[in-house]
Parts: sequence; structure tokens; C-alpha cells
Amino acid sequence: MHFVSTNLTKWKPMQPVLILFFKSRAVIFRMKLPEMMFIVLLWLAFIPASLKADDQGYLVFEVQTKQVVNCYEAVGTIRPREDPAVSSQVQEEVIEVLVNPGDEVHPGELMVRLDNRKYKSRLNQAMEQFQAAGAAVKRAEQQSAKVKAFLNEISQDYERYQYLHSRDVISRQEYERAASAYYQAAADFEQSLMAIQEANFNKVAAQEKTAELKMFLEYTEIRSPGRGQVVQRLVHPGDMASPGKVLLILQSRHMLRVEAQIPERLISRVTIGEEFEIWIDSLQKTFKARVTEIVPQVDSGARSLLIKLDMETGHKEVYPGMFVRMFVPLGYEEVILVPASAVHYIGQLQTVTVLENGETDIRHVRTGRKFQEYIEILSGLSVGEKVTFVKDGSF
Repeated sequence: MHFVSTNLTKWKPMQPVLILFFKSRAVIFRMKLPEMMFIVLLWLAFIPASLKADDQGYLVFEVQTKQVVNCYEAVGTIRPREDPAVSSQVQEEVIEVLVNPGDEVHPGELMVRLDNRKYKSRLNQAMEQFQAAGAAVKRAEQQSAKVKAFLNEISQDYERYQYLHSRDVISRQEYERAASAYYQAAADFEQSLMAIQEANFNKVAAQEKTAELKMFLEYTEIRSPGRGQVVQRLVHPGDMASPGKVLLILQSRHMLRVEAQIPERLISRVTIGEEFEIWIDSLQKTFKARVTEIVPQVDSGARSLLIKLDMETGHKEVYPGMFVRMFVPLGYEEVILVPASAVHYIGQLQTVTVLENGETDIRHVRTGRKFQEYIEILSGLSVGEKVTFVKDGSF
């Protein structure tokens, strides 16, 4: 302990008693309450008033009032902003699960692999059909080009025969043969255009089928929708995955929010975009959070509203489900504060060491709220008194 010096030449009369007390601590906790209180009071009586304010290793704090913000403490819980449930888009057997609860995943990371043999086979067939359809389009276009060239050639002959027939240079039979050849060539050209259209239709259908099967093939590889952490794994190799069946549950550890209930009488003190301090008991730390949503419905039983606040990113020590306190400022008040490390706890007793005229005295106090590294003193100390304590808060 910090009251015991390792240098024997600097020991004071109080130290043998302290050594005996601290070595007997385990025994005292097993005693009955009256016996334990007797030893505690006996120990307090033997502490000499010889501690100086300038003793090495001690700090002196003058008690004074501080203006603090009086806040309403709304209790709440840390929640992930998003907790997506991952399911399959196709009904296939699970071949491999690549993640476990606690694993961090990144956007696009492969998590579950399904049986894809059926879709691979169908995709190969569709790709062959697509290639065949493409070849058919080329043939139809080539044939149409030939028919069009023939039509252009015979069209010129037909125009010449029309001119000669109008001047009775050729017979009617010769004119009709030329006209028949022209109309047949025109019909062949129209038919070639229809063949191109049909070939293109088949090509588009084969292309759509190929794209559809590629999509189904991608569905057999279930990937992370974003950055997050695996919370639950609900599937194993050999299970049958189907649309709507949840396989994994994720949470966005890097994107957290606070959900807290505040009384309806305080709703005017909370606005969208406003920043509040929150306190996490288990971490003994304060964080900032900004209001993003006020649920527009009052709980008729508790007469409170649900407030949602987004936390800053990057707090790896914060986990969903943690208990938090949201502080809603109500006004200012004057309170007596001392460093929290100046208060010592002996069972249910709370004491401080008061320095007066160069001597120390153990004073019982009653404490209240904590304000970061300070604690409120409700009774036992007055403004202007001085308390002394070890730098690191040990006793």
C-alpha cells in the first residue's frame, strides 16, 4: 500500500499498525459486523495527526463550490444502427460456412457457399445457346446483304423495262417477267429482314437467360452486405438454405446508437441534431452522441418517449447492449466537489482526510453524484476546508 514505505529508516509510528491492519484485511472481512466495526474504529483512533500537506506523494485540495449543470439521467442501451439478417435468395444445400460469431466482415466478403452445380450446368448451356444465336444473327445479316444487293440490281432492270414498255419497245410478256422478278426479290429481302429480327430476338433471349443464371450463380455465394460483425450463425454445412430463412445475423459494431427513454415533460429540451453526453458505467467513460430520431409516440404507461442518438465512430470498447446514461441539462447549481480519489471507502463508511493547522483528521462524509473525476459532497465538509489524498487515489 502507498502508506507503507520500503525505506525502513523513514517509517513513522503509525506504520506498524497499518501493516498489521492491511495484512489482516482478509480476516476482517470474515468477521461479524460488530467486530469489524470495532477494529475499524480502533484503527481510526490510532492514526496520528502528523500528515503534512507537503508530504511527498500527497495532494491537498481546498474545498469549494463549483457551478455544475444539473442534469436528468435518462437510462438507455447501446444498439447497432443496423443489424441485418442474412438469408439466401435460392433454395440450395449449404456447402461451406466461412464465418463464426465474433468475426469481423467487410463489404463483399464471402460468408456462405451453396451448391452451385445446377446453375453452372445451366449457365454453360445458356452460353452455348447465346453463342449459337449470335452466329445465326451473323448468317442472317450476311444473307440479307446478298438479297439486298440482288434487289438493287434487279430494281434497275425493272425500271429500264418499265421505260421500254411505256414506249412499246418490248412486249408485255417481257415486262411482266421483269416485274415478277423484281417483286420476288423485294419479298426475299423483307423475309431476310424478318430472319435478322428473329435471330436477334433469340440472341437477346439467350443473353437474358445467361444473365439470369449468372445472377443465380452469384446467389450461391452469400457475401457480406457491408462492414460489420457476425453475432449469430444459424446454419451449418449440409443444411438446406431457402429464401427467407435466416442464415447469419450481423451487427454494425462501428456504427452504434443510443436508445433512451426520457419523460414527456422534457421533450422540449431535446431536438434533432442536438449533441448530448452519455456515460457508460461499465467503461467509466463519457462519450458524445447526436440525436437523430425522436419517436413521435408517448409510452402511455411510462409517460416517456424513445430518443435515438448516433454515437461517434471508432469506439472499439463499446458493445451493443451496454447500459448507458444520457444526461439532459436542466439548469445550473452550486455544489461542493472534491476529487473522487480523495474519498475512501471502509465498508459502508465514506471518509476523507482533512488537513487543519498542519495536522490531519479523518472525517466521515456523505457523497452524491459523480462529475467525471470529481464527486459531490452532501455533508461532512465545508467550503474552505482542505482535504489531502494520495496522488493515485490509493488508501
